[in-house]
Amino acid sequence: MNIKMVRKQLFVLFSLFIGIMPLLTKISSKKSKTIPLKPLSLFDLIGEWVAEEETVLKIDDQGAVYLNTVPIALHNVEAQQNMITLQDRFGYNITITKSDDTTLSFYDEAEDTSFLFHKK
Repeated sequence: MNIKMVRKQLFVLFSLFIGIMPLLTKISSKKSKTIPLKPLSLFDLIGEWVAEEETVLKIDDQGAVYLNTVPIALHNVEAQQNMITLQDRFGYNITITKSDDTTLSFYDEAEDTSFLFHKK
């Protein structure tokens, strides 16, 4: 008789396990979904940035870019999580890469120069 009782208990436990399993997989799949990362924009970089060469990059709250107080007309070409590629009026690319909250890398294709800027 004990064997019959154990079989019944095992059958009930197995049935419960099979019934609960889909619920557990739904819960774990909801937790594993990642939030898509938003691409970098000029509005994420508002402020003044200074390079060692006394070069100042300023991005105002309208998204206008100034290099040493000279405005640069740019339009957005491509944006990724930590990088934005802009194009000047002559068709040359300027790539800004955000290393962390206080450091930017700025590459000017026309001049073939790079600057490392720090938040002022």
